[in-house]
Amino acid sequence: MRTIYLDESEFSPPNNYIGYGALVVDNKLTDQLIINAINSLKQDKDSYNNNLDQRTISKNYFHASADSKNGHSHLCRQISKYIDGEFYSNYFDLKIMKQKKYDSNILLKLSSKLSSMKALNTINEVDIIFERRDGLSNESLNRWLEELENDLILTTYDQPYMPNYFPKVNLIISDKNNPGIQCCDFVLWAVNRFVNNDSTWIDRLDYRVYWFCDMKDGGYDFSISLNKGINDIVYNYSKSDIPKNPDNLVNHEMLIKFYLYANKIIEYYSINNIPSSIKHFRMNIIKLYQNRNNIQFHNYIDNLSRIYLKLFDMVPLIDGNTTKEDKEFLLLSKKYLGLTLRHELINGVRTNHYLTKCRLNQIQNNINQE
Repeated sequence: MRTIYLDESEFSPPNNYIGYGALVVDNKLTDQLIINAINSLKQDKDSYNNNLDQRTISKNYFHASADSKNGHSHLCRQISKYIDGEFYSNYFDLKIMKQKKYDSNILLKLSSKLSSMKALNTINEVDIIFERRDGLSNESLNRWLEELENDLILTTYDQPYMPNYFPKVNLIISDKNNPGIQCCDFVLWAVNRFVNNDSTWIDRLDYRVYWFCDMKDGGYDFSISLNKGINDIVYNYSKSDIPKNPDNLVNHEMLIKFYLYANKIIEYYSINNIPSSIKHFRMNIIKLYQNRNNIQFHNYIDNLSRIYLKLFDMVPLIDGNTTKEDKEFLLLSKKYLGLTLRHELINGVRTNHYLTKCRLNQIQNNINQE
């Protein structure tokens, strides 16, 4: 099961940054990694008269900002040797962002979403583990996940060529002694040092792939790949599969075809056995199918588009055998059903209203025929 460990930090001067780090692994980390590092520290003669080391040993867990260089070394060796995973981090310059009226809580929420978003590229069940802190509750995390999924869905119209995944997610709050949280904390601390011109600890992690991007608006994107990384998912479409000037190709008739196709997908998975990757959507699929002809079921187009977009890459609708023609149709359906959810855009509202009217006419005509 894929596991995402999330830890937050406010970086030390001179660069006053704030953000989250996400350590992502396909095999959950066990206590043994920390036990090995603690035992190694205990056997290190340099730790005998080191108050910081003795405190770490007494607590029986690592906390990078409170540990000595000696403690850092023993944990760092375990991480670089035994963890196959990715580390994603997004952080912001507090000074610049506060000038833009962003407070720390908003920045932390945004950072945690951005760091997690990259890790959800899987159809398998995911555990997301947060370090316990004030204000963090099951209710707040459920809202956080809903917002994250909604943010992903709303990108579809502008970026239909980007696969989006919506696996079953378990949200967990854990203490600092969780082995994955300890490792995430250390790597995020190493990033802190890196942005303050000390790459010593990042280099000692012996990463395989490195990515750093200055977003030029007060935001930064940093990631490294450890050892084998995580299992890559195969993408079967790209930007080149989207026709140029799609607005010139899609007319009312095409919109109706997209709507009817989405309904067929819902019908298929409401009647047939569904793959394990989308079982957490089953009740929503059945409810939507049962209300397909219910005039009183409001916001049907919104619900249809939303579940269709969640299923799109989780099934997936496009695989290695999909023809070029079918791929174009499916990607256009993804884009324009995504448009129906963009209520802040005039063309989004008009497209939604048009399909709503078509649906109501279809229902009324079928009733009249009966």
